[in-house]
Amino acid sequence: AADDQWLTFAQSAPLSPGQSATVTQTVELPAVMATGAYFLGTIVTGWYDDVSPADNVASLGIAVTGASCTPDAFEQDDTRALARPIEVNEIQLRSFCDDPDDWVSFQAVAGTRYGIQSARIGFAGSWLTLALYRADGALVMETGPGQSSENPKLIWTAPDTAVYYVRSRAWSQWHDVGAGTEYSFVIADALPDLIVPFAD
Repeated sequence: AADDQWLTFAQSAPLSPGQSATVTQTVELPAVMATGAYFLGTIVTGWYDDVSPADNVASLGIAVTGASCTPDAFEQDDTRALARPIEVNEIQLRSFCDDPDDWVSFQAVAGTRYGIQSARIGFAGSWLTLALYRADGALVMETGPGQSSENPKLIWTAPDTAVYYVRSRAWSQWHDVGAGTEYSFVIADALPDLIVPFAD
């Protein structure tokens, strides 16, 4: 993965040749870090040229074991090509256990008004986004950056009878993958608040 600078150490007091100093810093790791190998590295710089810069870099290996989770029953559905069909008015329980994207396909009927909504359930889930696509991959509509929320919705009237696709995505993508990311999802053609909360 790419290098991320998570912290900067405080500077020590000025040192004379031959002196040393110990600087400590607390590192707060993201709660949903994926299992894997990471490195905590330090790079020492100063105001003046260093006569021996070769010893100014150090790294410490860190092994992270993330909380375990089981992918939902609809995986693998990570791309439009792998989208699973969903029945209208079927409420599904899903999660972002192993990746930040879930895709479904559904049969739309011309002139029918649909409510598409997801709602966060898990303790570690973040905001969610939704996007609706035609079968050719063209974007029809989506929740914009300012519309991401714990229960985003799209209200849409089908212009034709055809198969359409919906992508649910964790707003922070891979930063929001892992345990506790469960959410519910529904595509409804009956729009009382019982089926799609906060529908107009």
